[in-house]
Amino acid sequence: SFLKLQPQMLRTASVLALVSVAAALPARPTAPMRAPATNLALRGGNFPHLTTATAGVFLLQGSALSFAPQACTKAYGADMELSPVDQMMLEWGGSSFLGIGLFLASVHKGLSLPKALAVALAPTLGVCVRSVAHWTKTTSINAGALKAWSAITLAMVYLGWTEGAGVVDGGDLVKYWSYFMLLNILPVVFAFDKWADAYGVGGMTDRQRCISVNNFVFTQLSSALMLLFAGESIPKALAGVWAGGALLHANALIGQQWKLFRQPNGMASVFWLALSLAGTYSGLKMS
Repeated sequence: SFLKLQPQMLRTASVLALVSVAAALPARPTAPMRAPATNLALRGGNFPHLTTATAGVFLLQGSALSFAPQACTKAYGADMELSPVDQMMLEWGGSSFLGIGLFLASVHKGLSLPKALAVALAPTLGVCVRSVAHWTKTTSINAGALKAWSAITLAMVYLGWTEGAGVVDGGDLVKYWSYFMLLNILPVVFAFDKWADAYGVGGMTDRQRCISVNNFVFTQLSSALMLLFAGESIPKALAGVWAGGALLHANALIGQQWKLFRQPNGMASVFWLALSLAGTYSGLKMS
């Protein structure tokens, strides 16, 4: 199967996720982390251009995947027609990219971390609702699972915008959500077929498996690392975003994914890998 072609990169992603959780947990009891409610743009230091550029890249890419997946794949030289399942999965990937871009833009403009999280989850809520209304009619996706995710996401949007609603500390809310995202990577890595069956999309083609892994392992890892490190500094959050992207595109090159998408070569992945490595380096350098 497709997953057996690239076990090392998948395990690398899961190990990085677990190490990140372990590194974030305090060694001894400490006071709860609180995210300042105002002017978090100052946490970006003297590099607003890196933050806005990263947000712009992810917003542009996310918009293309969400609203014009067929045109987006053709822009990358992919000579193929997308099936309904392909389009649905690309829309989900687009919502993740939009979420990353919106989170960074919101923090840069001064929103607190929990409020920025609420804004970032809006595309996920939108794709959940669209999937229930549309894709459940044209694919075998599990409507019950989508409704459950809609409810969870709506609750998180409310808690984030109200900065915990007096129930949980706003900064802790962001970290807990990042832990939840990291844990959600594990079934995709270690029990892909059972995970797919649970969502009603078993029997995927290799291309659909590829899209799923890119979405729910590597892009989700980017989002989780961004949230995990945002409480420390925006440069670290940017490094986390781009590190997940670097793993995604390295995995694409190792697995020769351009062949699955009928692209002429892997130069698009080479470009994005170079950009991701540069972004990771810049974020770490400025931390």
